[in-house]
Amino acid sequence: MSVYSLGFLIGTFFTLASGFFVYWKNRKNIANLLWLLLCLATSLWQFGRFSISIAENSAQALYWCRIIYAGAIFIPVFSIHFILAFINKVHKRRYVLISVYIAGFIELVLSFTPYFISGVEKRAVIGFYEVPEKAYIIHFIVFISVAMLILYELVSEYLVTEMAIRKNQLKYLFIASVFGYLSGLTSFFPLVSDSVLPIASPFTALFVLIISYAIIKYKFLDISIVIKKSLAYTFIVLILIVPCFAIIVWMQKKIFGVVDLTFSLIALILFVLVGLIFPRVKVGTEKTLENLLFKKQLNHEETIHNLSEAMVNVLEKAPLLRTLVETLVKKLDIDYACIVLLNEERNEFKVESSYGLNGNSAERVYPKDDYFFDWLQKRSRVAVKEEIMDSFDVPRKDYLIEKMNELQAEVCVPILSRSKLVGSLCMGKKMTGEIYNENELKLFQTLSNQFAVYLENAKLYESLKESRNRMRRSDRLASLGQLAAGMAHEIRNPLVSIQTFLQLLPERINDKEFRTDFLKITTGEVERISRLLTALLDFSKPSKPKFAEENLSELLEDIVFLCENQIKKKNIQVEKRYDVNLKSVNVDKEQIKQVFLNIILNAIDATPENGKIKIATRNINVDNQTYVQVEISDTGIGIEKQDLENIFNPFFTKKEKGSGLGLSICHQIIDEHMGTISAESEVGKGSSFYINIPVNPVVLDRRKGDRT
Repeated sequence: MSVYSLGFLIGTFFTLASGFFVYWKNRKNIANLLWLLLCLATSLWQFGRFSISIAENSAQALYWCRIIYAGAIFIPVFSIHFILAFINKVHKRRYVLISVYIAGFIELVLSFTPYFISGVEKRAVIGFYEVPEKAYIIHFIVFISVAMLILYELVSEYLVTEMAIRKNQLKYLFIASVFGYLSGLTSFFPLVSDSVLPIASPFTALFVLIISYAIIKYKFLDISIVIKKSLAYTFIVLILIVPCFAIIVWMQKKIFGVVDLTFSLIALILFVLVGLIFPRVKVGTEKTLENLLFKKQLNHEETIHNLSEAMVNVLEKAPLLRTLVETLVKKLDIDYACIVLLNEERNEFKVESSYGLNGNSAERVYPKDDYFFDWLQKRSRVAVKEEIMDSFDVPRKDYLIEKMNELQAEVCVPILSRSKLVGSLCMGKKMTGEIYNENELKLFQTLSNQFAVYLENAKLYESLKESRNRMRRSDRLASLGQLAAGMAHEIRNPLVSIQTFLQLLPERINDKEFRTDFLKITTGEVERISRLLTALLDFSKPSKPKFAEENLSELLEDIVFLCENQIKKKNIQVEKRYDVNLKSVNVDKEQIKQVFLNIILNAIDATPENGKIKIATRNINVDNQTYVQVEISDTGIGIEKQDLENIFNPFFTKKEKGSGLGLSICHQIIDEHMGTISAESEVGKGSSFYINIPVNPVVLDRRKGDRT
């Protein structure tokens, strides 16, 4: 077999592989389909040339001559269609395209007549070659015309496009087209002169190679990932198939003295099918065997994967630990699991969370410098009790086994953060009595590495939450500071009244009416002081968030009572419009009170003497969701338009001594209650704040979850 023949054979396989890979990636894209058709036509021509070159007689050669022109004729047809589809000009050049297709079908009909090719003749080096007749000129004219049209369209598109990646795609298409049509042009040389050889095969290979390079580098036809993954495999298949096919052809000639082209063609098709189908069969067979033989292992891998995804959404440490140990016990079918974590403040390792049949290790505490944990850090990989027991070179083996027994652990997985041991994931025995295999241990180590990151995130989240709580606490104390002077006045006035009555009491002890009035007035004043101090203490003392059904009108009334002295000082009229049918909402009343106090104090501060503050509550409906709305309006100085959009931003303030945190904290609290807070204002006329809190936040949360 000559180099000439081998070039066409290799080109056939490479062109077929490129066509099918592109088409398989996106079968709905017309450009991908046209590339496949172009590759099929090209590979048919290439294989036909190979078959003619090794033909034993003129009859075989003529037979393949008729076949190859079914490909050769449609190479320019599919080429122009492919280029026009790529540059989105199919509709604009539809009449040209229709004309090319008509010419192609006319050529196809003529190619099977003696008016197109009358026969074949033997040539040096290349073997048999066709003898053209008068109708063959149509094929030559169409070929040259389409080549010129393709180059013209590519150049025109290149000049008008502005996108850099598009220009590169067009550039490579132009270069590939030049090489492709030069390769086709060489096939006409032997028809002109016996001394000129057709050197088409290398040029054809370059045509496909250039397009493939454009696909890889510039995401041409959007199949770069497929090509990158499959290119090596394609070359391997070619390296294996081509020599095998060459050996079959050689053996036919050596043993039988003649090469049967039909048999060779069938063998080639079988080789191609095996090369294309094998990877798919391989993947399917592997999955089937894995499901049959290693189903439990696959379930464990899926469990670890799902657990990793679940932990991403858990920010608080306690739920994170609970999710991990419960899932491991339930899904992996083990009797016990626990997590030991380092407490930096106390310098100790403690079992923070456990789950399973046995709970004896739940309260275990170990010093930070305990040898077991020091050894686990140095080891930095999974520790298996059975391996330790069977090992002869593990120092203090008995001590290590004792600690693992205390933790009821068959496996201890170190949790490392920045090469430092921050804990250990301990798992007990499998309920089936089986040992942990190598793949499971690797999965546990991977899970441990991920968990270390999630644990660090949980710590950061807790630190952030603590900082936020401190900030809210500071804001509450600042609000109480504003009330302090008024509180002293509110407490002093009742005490003066009581003192006056006590001074008069010895003189009028026998006056029944005086005694009655004394008891009535002092009881009322004491109750007022008690109520005031209770409200003040409730507001000032830190407490854990506690959600309960509350009536917002009642919470507002408590805050207005606290601010009564400030309101009286400026002689402000408070207009209350509470909805008697107001629905209860699930809130943390102390946080909501902090919001109301902030906004009412701001309203008092902004309102001039003899001004007016309106406080109203109502039920509203927004997007089929019921809310309770609180409106707090004042007739104060108002907020400038450019400042209105910034008032809820941290540290934004126009007050000389303001921190700029009050309204920011209000916004944060309302957002945590799944509500909204907004403001309207007009300079010189006053401001209005609207707080909407959902009546059924669980339903709203589910809807938000569905949208994300």
